[in-house]
Amino acid sequence: MEDMASIFRKVTTRPLPAGATVKNGVARWKPRGATRFIDARVTTQPDGRLTVAVPSAEWWCKYRAASGRVIFENTRCKDETNARLHLARAVHRDEQVKAGILSPAQAKAAGKAREGLASHFEAFVAQIRGKAGGVPSPVHLANTRRYLDKLAAAIGWRTLGDVTRGGLDAWIASQQRPGPDGKPIRSASSIGHHIEAVVAFVRWASDPVVGRLPSNPLGTIPKPNPAPDPRRTKRALAPGELVRLCQAAMSAPRHGRAKLDGPSRAFPYYFLIASGWRFGEARARRCRDVLLNATPPMIQVPALDVKARRVESVPIRSDLLPLLAARMEGKAPDDPVFFVPRDLVKRFDQDCKRAGIPKRDARGYTVDVHSLRTTLGTAFAANGVPISIAMRGLRHSTSKLIESIYVDQVLLPVAAALEATIDPELATLFAPGPASFAPNRGSFAPPALAAEDAPAPDGPRPRLRLHRGRLRLHRRLHRLGEIRGQT
Repeated sequence: MEDMASIFRKVTTRPLPAGATVKNGVARWKPRGATRFIDARVTTQPDGRLTVAVPSAEWWCKYRAASGRVIFENTRCKDETNARLHLARAVHRDEQVKAGILSPAQAKAAGKAREGLASHFEAFVAQIRGKAGGVPSPVHLANTRRYLDKLAAAIGWRTLGDVTRGGLDAWIASQQRPGPDGKPIRSASSIGHHIEAVVAFVRWASDPVVGRLPSNPLGTIPKPNPAPDPRRTKRALAPGELVRLCQAAMSAPRHGRAKLDGPSRAFPYYFLIASGWRFGEARARRCRDVLLNATPPMIQVPALDVKARRVESVPIRSDLLPLLAARMEGKAPDDPVFFVPRDLVKRFDQDCKRAGIPKRDARGYTVDVHSLRTTLGTAFAANGVPISIAMRGLRHSTSKLIESIYVDQVLLPVAAALEATIDPELATLFAPGPASFAPNRGSFAPPALAAEDAPAPDGPRPRLRLHRGRLRLHRRLHRLGEIRGQT
C-alpha cells in the first residue's frame, strides 16, 4: 500500500497563451489579475499547434485503499509537505480499516471531518426538501445557509471536526446576555432558528447513509422560549384603521415601476383581509383557480402553492364575486387574477403612514402585511366563530396557532364578556355594608352612627350594632378564646 502511495500535480494541456515568451522550450506569462508569472513547458502538437502543460495549484494523492481500489484524492494543499502529511493520514486510516480497528464508515467520516465546512453546507442545502417532499422555498434555503455561515464564523468552526456542543452552548449564552437596551443581544426566536439549522445539518451529516460524521456531536439542544422576549409580534387592525388604510391606498400617488391606480392598489388589501390569504398565495393565483360557478363559489389551490402542501378549496365571500369577475374578464386561464407588486410590503408601510396608523403601538406590537391575517383571526374570535371554522378559514392544521398568534387579545370584548357572565344577584352579596373604606386615606373608617346610637355627653359609649353574621363570628371567636384560656 505504501509503495502505491504518491503525490502529484494534475497537468492540464492548453494552447500557448497570447503574449507568452518562449525560451529554451519553456513559456513564461502572467495571467490577467495575477501577481506571479507561470512557467510551463511548450509542446508541439502533430498539427503544428503550440501547447503548454500547466500543473494544478493543489497537490493530489494516489493510494490503494483497504478495499483494493486505487483512490485519487485532492489534498487541497498547495504546499508539498502538507500534501505528504495528508497522504500519510489517509494511508494510516486505511491500514486501521484493514486491521479491523476502524469500520469503513468511521474511516470515511474521519476523512470528511478535515474538509472545509463550506462544501458540507452546500451539500446539505442542496438536499433539503419541502413539506411532504415538495419543492423547498428559495427563501428557506437562503436563510438556512445564512444561519449556518453566521454560526460557523461566530464560533470559529472551520471543519466538521470543529463542530462541538461546547462551542454552540457558549454562543447561545453570549447571545442571551442583555445588551445596551436591557434586552438580550439576540431574540429567542432568532437563536431558535440558528439552533434548528445547525441541528438539522449535524443530524444529516451523522446519518449512516451520508457518513460525514461518525456520531452526532450536539445531541438534543432545547430551543429558547420566545414568549418572554417577543420582538415582532403582529397586532390586528381595528375596523376604523382598515377603512383608513384602503382610503389612503385609493388616494396614493402613482409612482414606481408598477404605476397602479387607486383601486388596483387598495384591492389586494381588501382581498387579503376578506379571504385570509397569505401574500405569496394571493400573488400566485391564476384565473383557472377561481371557480365562480361552483356551489359555493371557491378558489382551488394546488398543493405546491400551499404552505401545508395540501390541496385546498377556499370559499369566496359574496361581495368579492362581482369584483373578481370584473378583474377576470378577458383574461386567459393562466393569467394572474390581479397584479400584486413585489414591493407590496413597502407600499403597505407607506399607506399605513399616510393613513396615520403607527408601525408600532404602545405594547411594541407591529403592523405589516401579515397583520391582515391576524385581523381576520381576531374577528373570528370576537364574533364567536367556532374554532373549527376559524381553522378552516385561516387554513391552519391546529387551533394553537390561532389562539396564540393570530388573535389580538386587546381587540377582544373581554370586559363585556366579564360583565355578561357574572350574575348581578351574586354581586349584591358583596355590596358595601356598615363598614367602608375612606377614599381619602385608604384606611378603615366606621360608618356614621344613628341618633339613637350616639353616645351621651357624660355616659358610657354604646356598642355598635353588629350584623347577624358578624355577631355569630364574634361569639365563636370569643368562645374560642375562652377555651384556649382554660387550656
